[in-house]
Amino acid sequence: MRRKRLTEIFPFLLPLRRKQRIFCVHLKMLLDKNKYSKTIIEKKLDNLIFSDKTTLINPNTGMDIIYQYNKVHNLKLASKTMNGLIIKPGEIYSFNFLVKNAEKHGKYKDGLIDMDDKLVADKGGGICQLSNILFWVFLHGDLKIIERHGHGKMDFPYPEDGVPEGTDATVSEGWLDLQVKNETDKTYQIIIDFDDQCMQVSLYCDVESENDIKVIAKDGYYFRRGEGVYRRCSLVKQDYKKETGELVKEVHLYDNECEIGYEVNYEEIREEM
Repeated sequence: MRRKRLTEIFPFLLPLRRKQRIFCVHLKMLLDKNKYSKTIIEKKLDNLIFSDKTTLINPNTGMDIIYQYNKVHNLKLASKTMNGLIIKPGEIYSFNFLVKNAEKHGKYKDGLIDMDDKLVADKGGGICQLSNILFWVFLHGDLKIIERHGHGKMDFPYPEDGVPEGTDATVSEGWLDLQVKNETDKTYQIIIDFDDQCMQVSLYCDVESENDIKVIAKDGYYFRRGEGVYRRCSLVKQDYKKETGELVKEVHLYDNECEIGYEVNYEEIREEM
């Protein structure tokens, strides 16, 4: 049996623990001599590398729909901290480094978060939808993954929008961050747009890309561990020549494993080896 954390035994300590963790993490970032991206410009860079959309309202959570509207509010606050952000050569993009200042644009509302394998409402909930699509878009540029955390449990199926399983990126200030580093001589830029139904995230660059990039999940399968069912797959990045469509190279990015928390028919579930 898992040993309970002190904050689980005494929940009133959790806000203090959060403040302590956030202070320590941001102090470390202040002192670690890394260059974190923070420059925002209004003019778009010349070359679009990749762009994708995500639907804002999910009516199938089983929770009050107000939390979905609150989530959209939270996403718009968080996006204001990085819309137009440029990632210069040698710089690190950090989601939490930027979003720590989101509430200067307004107050977060209660949205849905996964806490101890339960879906609950909490202040600022839902901004993982922004980190998810940002990570998916980043994978299509020449950016090195420094820190990424997949959700331990997926409460909803992946949307049928062509995004492969295992390309999510959860964040929790003080604990989990999304970070990528620009180790190239190119400059990248993030552009975020909203309409009534979707949020669109685009990655621009000052240099035109020579290749088309495709990110796919391979060798996926379900397996049982104890009472839970999990999904495991490998994420692969493929570079194709724009002129000919020829596959230039294929790179294994990482392996992803996630517990499945929704009803689905499994044709085959392996026992964990």
